[in-house]
Amino acid sequence: KAMASASQADAERLDRLLGSSLTAAEVTEARGIISGSGALAATEKEIEDATGEALTALDAAGIGAIALGGLQRLARLASQRDA
Repeated sequence: KAMASASQADAERLDRLLGSSLTAAEVTEARGIISGSGALAATEKEIEDATGEALTALDAAGIGAIALGGLQRLARLASQRDA
């Protein structure tokens, strides 16, 4: 997503950065390109949507309350992260 959404220069720079050992400054640069391209926000939205779909499917599955609660919690834990 970042490659497709970034400017040509940023996409080329990101391509050079990926797959190699990076300095702290290069990691910051790569993060900036990814974030600036909108790829991070788009991926976070996809995760949020998929989690919502999973929770809806669990609600409709007709499983017991204890199992349902555990699976709902697992779905939330699996999809939440610190940026």
